[in-house]
Amino acid sequence: MKTLALLALCVSSAAAAEDWIERAERLNDFAGRGWAFDIGRSLTDVTRLDKVLRQEITERKNPHQDGQLDEARVLYFDGLVLRVYFPAKDHTNLQITGVTITKPKWPVKNGLGVGSPWATVRQRLGEPNAKDATSAKYCGESDCVIFSLQENRVSKITWDLYHD
Repeated sequence: MKTLALLALCVSSAAAAEDWIERAERLNDFAGRGWAFDIGRSLTDVTRLDKVLRQEITERKNPHQDGQLDEARVLYFDGLVLRVYFPAKDHTNLQITGVTITKPKWPVKNGLGVGSPWATVRQRLGEPNAKDATSAKYCGESDCVIFSLQENRVSKITWDLYHD
């Protein structure tokens, strides 16, 4: 009888570990690239998404390459804000550092776009890492996504992506 109980405990533990791994992989994928449209790999690709309403451009010293200047841009579209980075100001080498969606016209994976009920987010992603009355934060290994909530619906989604 002890052997059967021990076997049942091991099977239960293995299933729980699989569930945890599956959830971690799902969160890593969503927190790192949860939008469901192709941003592209260059500045030209980004500007094809929609009309750029405005943009902010700043130069930054590269922390790893002495004398190298990089470029950071914040591009504003209708319902979408992209934070991107170009090492050595190379506009063909796009690195995405953040994405914010405020309109349902921009698709999101798992059907979790602006306007989605909070209950659906929780059902598909599980319990958040942090939550208060107006937001819920989910984090993967290095990236996080924050759902802003109004009246138990998603009003904004912000991805904060790791960038070194």
